[in-house]
Amino acid sequence: VNSGKYFMAMSVPFFLYYFITPDAKKITNTYWYFYTILKFTETTYVICWDYYMDWGLLRSSSPGRYGLRPKTQYPTKFYYLAICSNFLLRYFWLLNGFHWTYIARQDNFERNM
Repeated sequence: VNSGKYFMAMSVPFFLYYFITPDAKKITNTYWYFYTILKFTETTYVICWDYYMDWGLLRSSSPGRYGLRPKTQYPTKFYYLAICSNFLLRYFWLLNGFHWTYIARQDNFERNM
């Protein structure tokens, strides 16, 4: 199961290497949607692995430490902050993708006028 995390992480750059068109700024819609689905799946898999396997999230119901493993090295607030920032930073690539799509649409609009 751990190898699935690394396989998913490596599949995204290989997909981009083989399926981006020769023009570096142009990728077909089919490949863009497939890339987005693949990247979203990879990100979700890795974040679930981080939460459950690495951090032991949802393994304890101790009062004041809900969801954390019984033995921790840092204060509880640190783990909750790390969980939130991990989620936001892992999915931050979505903003870049939507920005890139917007710019590509603007370029096509300007060319067609």
